[in-house]
Amino acid sequence: MIFGNIKDWNIRGLYHQDAFLKAFEFLANKENEMLPCGEYEIIGRDVYAIVMEMVTEPIEDRPPEAHAKYIDIQYIISGAEKMGFSKWSDQLAVKNNWLKDKDVVLYANEVLNESFVVLTPGDYVVFYPEDVHRPLCMVKSPEIVKKIVIKIRA
Repeated sequence: MIFGNIKDWNIRGLYHQDAFLKAFEFLANKENEMLPCGEYEIIGRDVYAIVMEMVTEPIEDRPPEAHAKYIDIQYIISGAEKMGFSKWSDQLAVKNNWLKDKDVVLYANEVLNESFVVLTPGDYVVFYPEDVHRPLCMVKSPEIVKKIVIKIRA
């Protein structure tokens, strides 16, 4: 997992792989924050963006999740969101396994060594397939969050 702010994404040269460059160029283009909710291909299905608006919820109502085929870059446009994260463990109890059809597995709420970060506009996190994450947790009370999730084929 990597946490940062969009204004600093290219300072250390961490993302020089073409897929990451295209993803961050998409996020850095402020016009893309005005896009309506939906999916937008950047490099076909190898790199695509999902613009969404959702309401945050209490932590206990948000199941942890993981993906196998895609890396997630989650970028906040508006609102604030608390996000849990931890490393994958074979001790996790699977709630729903949709890896084959939707590239997502949901876990029961108990996650070992889970940490949290609060994301506000301009912040992003990168989750790799070995990272379990719990998105859309409320900070103080439920609120609408507009975000872009970039999917990069792992």
